[in-house]
Amino acid sequence: MVEYPSIERDSDGAWMVWNTSRVRCGRDWRFMGWLLLGVGAAFVLYDIQRWQFNAGPAHFLLLVLDIVIGTMLVRGGGGFKWTKLPLLRLSSSLDGTHLQSYALESMSLKSCEDEPRIKTSYEPRDIEPSGITHVVFGLVDLPWPGRSGVNVEAFALYLALQDGTPVPVIDGTLEKLDAYKIATTLAELLGVPLIELGKGQN
Repeated sequence: MVEYPSIERDSDGAWMVWNTSRVRCGRDWRFMGWLLLGVGAAFVLYDIQRWQFNAGPAHFLLLVLDIVIGTMLVRGGGGFKWTKLPLLRLSSSLDGTHLQSYALESMSLKSCEDEPRIKTSYEPRDIEPSGITHVVFGLVDLPWPGRSGVNVEAFALYLALQDGTPVPVIDGTLEKLDAYKIATTLAELLGVPLIELGKGQN
């Protein structure tokens, strides 16, 4: 799933399609934090009749410690880092137009200082621009990340080759207007028609 797609010109004049996404880094301790806070709340509710300042100091100390640790785990349990990864590169030189497609499967971070580790199904793939017949923009059903059996309607963008092979640029995103802007820009740059399918039509 592409969170925030965009298209812009690089410093060398090439057009780049980017995916800007937020990746969790570090261990996620939020569940443990909420669990501790829940235990503290249950402890207060269960022991409410003793809360007339009759309990000993250890009683209050354990509760305060539970709340402080729980709050720290919820607030600091795994940070986020914004990453910008390439999806497509379109450049022009003396020997013609060059198009490279990137297949990004997943990415993860160990810590907020690390660079994202990206799993790719292959190295950037060179595509012959003259072999592209049209740009396809439409609505697809996409599995929701981390939720088995849950699909979401998302907007997809593909380049169609002469032999019918689709080259994914955006496999799915919820940002319809951004994806559509990229589709129209690519169609104009490549000089091919834009085909809108299904609910993706404007």
